[in-house]
Parts: sequence; structure tokens; C-alpha cells
Amino acid sequence: IDDVLNQLAMASSGIPADAWGRVVVAYEPVWAIGEGASPCSSAETQRVLSALRGWLRAHAGEGAARDCRLVYTGSVNEGNADEYSRLPDVDGFVVGRAGLDARHLLAICGALARAAP
Repeated sequence: IDDVLNQLAMASSGIPADAWGRVVVAYEPVWAIGEGASPCSSAETQRVLSALRGWLRAHAGEGAARDCRLVYTGSVNEGNADEYSRLPDVDGFVVGRAGLDARHLLAICGALARAAP
């Protein structure tokens, strides 16, 4: 997690306090990249995104933690989107190969819609 938090620290250094609502941070573990890749477990995804949100809260303020969108990208598909979309710190997805099929993309979008507060 230290590497991910260090990356966030470097990337966030020039972001004004009033701009966090226009910022999206995507988390994609290296082992979830490419064809045949394995997605991150939902528990690990939540652990990392929670750490990112906690870093934002501690270093950029409550507004940044609330307004910044944290998204998961790493082999999201119609079979796992429901599980990921229910995680407290997942605000959305970056969809790769699964989005090439409209039916799969619709199922992924439906998972997010069902999880919306």
C-alpha cells in the first residue's frame, strides 16, 4: 500500500482544495492488467481504496476525501461488477475489454446503478 499512497501524494501535490470534485483516482493492481488477468479480490480492493480515502482525509481534508472519486479498474466484468459496486469506497469503474460487448457493459452499469445510495 505504501507505493500506492506515495503515488497519490506525488500526484495530489498540485491539486487545489476546490478541485477535488473533478479528480478521479483509479486503482488497478498490476496482476489485473491484460487478457487472462486475475481481478483483485474485493477485500483487497476495499482495503486499498479505503487507505487512499484515508490518506486524502488526513492530507487533503474531509472535502477531498468526500469529493474525489475512487474507481476500480482491473478485469471488471459482468460477473464481478455487483460485488465490487457494493464496496463502500468504490465510486465507479474503468471498464476495459468487457466494455466492448454492449450487453456486458450494460450489466456492469446496472450493477453500479443498483448499488447507488
